[in-house]
Amino acid sequence: MKFSYSLLSALVPRTPAKAKLAELISRHTFEVEEISGNTIDLKLAANRYADAASHWGVAREIAAICKVPLHLPAVKVPAVPTDEGTIEAKVSARGACSHYGIRSFDVAKFARRTPPQIIRVLREAGLQPISPVVDVMNYVMLETGQPLHAFDQDKLSGGTLTVRWGKLGEVLEGLDGNEYGVAPDILVIADRRGPQAIAGIRGAAGSGVSSSTKRIVVEAATFSGSAVGSASRKLKLITDASVRFSHELSPALADVGMARVTQLLVELGAVPTDSSDFYPKPVRDLALPFSLDAYASLIGVDVSEREATRILTALGFAVKRAGERVLSVTVPATRTDVATQEDLAEEVARVTGYENLPATPLPVFASPTHDDHSVLARDRAIDFAVSAGFDEVRTSSFLAPADWALLAPYPGLVTGDLVTVANPISEERTHLRPSLLPHLIAAAGDVLRTSGSARLAEVGTVDANSRGKLDERQVLGMVVATPGDEGALEVKGAIEKLLELHEVAGHWHQDGAVLSFVSGGSTVALLTVAESGRTLVGAGEVDLAACLIAGVPQFEDLPRFPSVTRDVAFLAPRATPAGDVIAAAEDAGIAELASVDLLERYRGSELPQGTQSLTLRLVFRAPDSTLTDAQVDVAVAKIASAVTAASGAKLR
Repeated sequence: MKFSYSLLSALVPRTPAKAKLAELISRHTFEVEEISGNTIDLKLAANRYADAASHWGVAREIAAICKVPLHLPAVKVPAVPTDEGTIEAKVSARGACSHYGIRSFDVAKFARRTPPQIIRVLREAGLQPISPVVDVMNYVMLETGQPLHAFDQDKLSGGTLTVRWGKLGEVLEGLDGNEYGVAPDILVIADRRGPQAIAGIRGAAGSGVSSSTKRIVVEAATFSGSAVGSASRKLKLITDASVRFSHELSPALADVGMARVTQLLVELGAVPTDSSDFYPKPVRDLALPFSLDAYASLIGVDVSEREATRILTALGFAVKRAGERVLSVTVPATRTDVATQEDLAEEVARVTGYENLPATPLPVFASPTHDDHSVLARDRAIDFAVSAGFDEVRTSSFLAPADWALLAPYPGLVTGDLVTVANPISEERTHLRPSLLPHLIAAAGDVLRTSGSARLAEVGTVDANSRGKLDERQVLGMVVATPGDEGALEVKGAIEKLLELHEVAGHWHQDGAVLSFVSGGSTVALLTVAESGRTLVGAGEVDLAACLIAGVPQFEDLPRFPSVTRDVAFLAPRATPAGDVIAAAEDAGIAELASVDLLERYRGSELPQGTQSLTLRLVFRAPDSTLTDAQVDVAVAKIASAVTAASGAKLR
């Protein structure tokens, strides 16, 4: 919004130079977007239009920040005839207009030229002079922030102006020469003939003021911000008035604007003749306590009673002492952004300057680090599955009861009733999953549509309602679907390997179609077979609580010598699990072998029937020297021999 430096300097005679003023305003109140000549463009906060979309409001800010006097004009309004019957203000759209005031003037002897100081301010604020009456309306809007509009009283039909919603088929020719269709959701000002203005946006040409106008009716109103904003967007018509109204002005501002425009009109030769006001629920000033102790607690630094009083008074608040370190502050009705003691604290703090608040380091409470073993178990489990040739997936935590019914013979690691979700994300998935397997098996079926096999793994939480208590566990789920139907055996081998790595001893127990791994009297893993299309799917879960490793972690020095990486491909029978090949490589007895990972599994038509290619990535490192190629070649040969002997896979 554009402001006149000339007018601001007149209101605050000791206003700093423009560059310094821009720095102060940006630091304490609003962002200065541009300075061009005597025009200062400010970016106002949305909640400050009721008071700061005006030169008076910005001048208060400057005076408070710079600690200099403020010289606002003294508004002295002469006696104005009221309810003489020549004009009447009515509002039928009461939800969209809280205050509607009109005042008539005889302007037969009004000044024929706009005073040069008003023209200068208008131009610096981005407005063009039009005529003396209209220029005064716009000038007062710039001063006070209240939009005003003048009608030619002799062009109105009847003396009544009504704020109402538009009617279908109504058309208004604006002062800009364009025609605007008026709909039932557009607020208008109408006389007996029809709309004479689009409320808060544009007046009609038929009732506009001209050089021959002898009598005028001035309007000062408060229209609903949503009503004006909606109409402005619909009509694609944005004016200085519509921008202000769309930010919700205070109904009290209409009285301020009407008083100031009456004063200037009278000074320039107009004579008030009548007035009418619709204002059923006048807004009042707000009284708030301001505790200096509460301020210190909220902001983190104390402020003196004298300084708080100075700042708040300079900003337009009335302040008096109410007790020990407590002030009573009267908030003007035009400051719609201030409603609590915290709002007052913000006013004082920003004028004081946030940069002047002391920088106090936050206290740091040192505490020893510790491992979350459940997180470690989860990470180790999924790393194990991926290294064994499984693809990690993530499925939904919710399922439909029908999904669970597909695995009715499968008891799951958690037993009990399904847990119903209070606010389900969809009408189908209304319960928490008691097992990872239903979604994993469905995902395997999706993979099988485009691939000959599927090996999927997921770590997640499963839940069941066990006798009124929530049984929640973190589990590893694995499914394998292969043409040879060896999926169950591969999953069983993976489960046994994982439990062996964590030194979990126990035995398998068969119950129908389910194998349970029992350790210490508790079931820690399950294995079953499901069907996806025409392919049998081996499916199993492991309770990761059985895989927790406590104790003090052991650390090693960072390696001093570089590693050597070799990618080695083996041709193995399709039925050979990748985990067996990896295990054989790890058990080859090569001390320099740092890690083994499955890099690629390939099953192409160019391979011998019934075989697969498994590419392992072998990483070698010696603790005391850099390995040579010859040493690595010897190690790779030993590993290849061990893999062939243990699994039948041969080096390609």
